[in-house]
Amino acid sequence: MPFLNENDVEWIEPPGHIRAYSRYLVGPEEQGSRHFDFRTSRYPTGGYVEPHEHDVQEQVYYFITGTGTAECGDETRTVGPGDVMFVPAGVRHSLVSTGAQDLEFVVVTSPPGIPK
Repeated sequence: MPFLNENDVEWIEPPGHIRAYSRYLVGPEEQGSRHFDFRTSRYPTGGYVEPHEHDVQEQVYYFITGTGTAECGDETRTVGPGDVMFVPAGVRHSLVSTGAQDLEFVVVTSPPGIPK
């Protein structure tokens, strides 16, 4: 199915994500994608993903609303609308929502297959 509306997809709280939710929109399970997955994420204030790394997956985060503190490798930065974070394979990273407004962003992961 080439088209969908994200409002038709349920929010889930993946393992290691605390009060941090994602909608998996395109991926192996959703549309049979072999090369990436695409999701939207929403972290209410205080929501976070624990520090972790992926053996082979690379990720791109594109922040839309809210603010947060992102760690990627040895760098920590405040992120907000318009910011992009690239996470290479094998690099430890984490994210916490710190603003009054929900931190909303999209994530593209390649190759797909990160456990939910």
